[in-house]
Amino acid sequence: MEVEHELTPSINGMIQKVKHLVSINEIK
Repeated sequence: MEVEHELTPSINGMIQKVKHLVSINEIK
């Protein structure tokens, strides 16, 4: 539980970065 709780923020950050890159690619 504790490990997953610590990894969640970093995972969410990676997902946000991926979505951001995808949105940039879609704009281009």
